[in-house]
Amino acid sequence: MRLLDVSPGFNPENMLTFELSPSGDKYNEPPARVIFFQQVLDRLRALPGVESVALANDLPITGTDTTSNPRLEGREPFPPDQELLVGQHAVSHDYFEAMGIPLVSGRTFTERDVEGATRVIIVNETTARTLWPGEDPLGKRMRFSSSGPWDEVVGVVADVKHNGLDAKPSMESYSPYAQNPWGYSAIAVRARGEPGALTSAVRREIQAVDKDQPIHNVRVMDKVLSESVAPRRLSMVLFGLFAGVALVLSMVGIYGVMSYAVTQRTHEIGIRMALGAQTGDVLRLVVRQGMWLALIGIAAGLIAALALARVMDSLLYEVSATDPATFVAISLLLLGVALLANFVPARRASKVDPMIALRYE
Repeated sequence: MRLLDVSPGFNPENMLTFELSPSGDKYNEPPARVIFFQQVLDRLRALPGVESVALANDLPITGTDTTSNPRLEGREPFPPDQELLVGQHAVSHDYFEAMGIPLVSGRTFTERDVEGATRVIIVNETTARTLWPGEDPLGKRMRFSSSGPWDEVVGVVADVKHNGLDAKPSMESYSPYAQNPWGYSAIAVRARGEPGALTSAVRREIQAVDKDQPIHNVRVMDKVLSESVAPRRLSMVLFGLFAGVALVLSMVGIYGVMSYAVTQRTHEIGIRMALGAQTGDVLRLVVRQGMWLALIGIAAGLIAALALARVMDSLLYEVSATDPATFVAISLLLLGVALLANFVPARRASKVDPMIALRYE
């Protein structure tokens, strides 16, 4: 539940996503790919029911971004044992607005950020804090190879979950697609209504630009988010199911064994009652002895649980394997079952006529 409540850092609502990799000799050169995607984006933005369109070499949550060791202007390269990998994303100029990613400082890309213009880059908050601690990153320059061009940082955006909802914020950078065109890209189309209804129209518009370019991996972003936690969800459902069965068996076993043990003492209870013991005295004696056994069992179970629960660390999110609330709640539940198992048969036996109880086998 806590994992599903995590903010992905962008707005996934009403968003259709798909991948598109222009193939053929005419798209070997970067300018041809830039023109192709620009035509695609223009046609998609003009579709009825489309609110915005975003393009990137990869989209959030999928965890497929390329990472590189950055080089900062005026600083020595990071040593091999201290490499800091930064994800690289080539995006359309209106990517952040379309995806709903907040701008923290500086500016986002514009249509003027094209090949031949000053090379620019945007970083996320984690990158800004890590590479320029205590400094303003705006105006700083960085690059990802020893001989590549320098990119000027013009903006800082909020962190986005690129590698899954349960992943810690990683360092990410964004460059204009026109200045860094990749051979493949993903496109997100935000609809004003049901996003799946746009699938046919999207295919038609891309075919109008180039009939030989198919789209693939068409999904709704909400489904992408759901699928990203599917393995963890399955594990939790199975663990929850088995734990529930184990808890029920424990409750039934405790009640059955302790109730039987008290019932076997009916003859003893009759003798005590015949000798003048009061009902309250009998109940306190039986319950006290039974609860001591239950407390010993709870203590042994807690020790075993504390030792074994740590194997679940990798399956939990923002919940400790030794979560106090869980241990206390289950312990109280089992103690309550043990209390009933002692109290109910003891009370029943104490109400039986002592002469009948003495004859009880």
